[in-house]
Amino acid sequence: MYDTEDVGGSRAHRDSATLRLQSLPQPRPRSPLRQRGGHPKPQQPPPPCRPQALRAVRGWLTPWTTLQRYWQAWSTKPLPTELQALLNALDTGRSLDLYRLV
Repeated sequence: MYDTEDVGGSRAHRDSATLRLQSLPQPRPRSPLRQRGGHPKPQQPPPPCRPQALRAVRGWLTPWTTLQRYWQAWSTKPLPTELQALLNALDTGRSLDLYRLV
């Protein structure tokens, strides 16, 4: 009948297929750190876009400038302690949320 070597193709065909599979590049072994997630890469936050940066600065600079001007135009007395505390907070960069409902 049939030779067991010829079932499924010639021996030369099988040998060439085996050689082709062996010649394919093998994946590199993963390091243990990469398998477990590895060291986290430090990520820097993206720089704010110009409109966001302007809104952030205007959030504290505009109220500070406006309150100073209005008080100096309205009174020659020193600032009340509450207003001075508000201006000091604005001076440190804390902004006012003018659109929040209280």
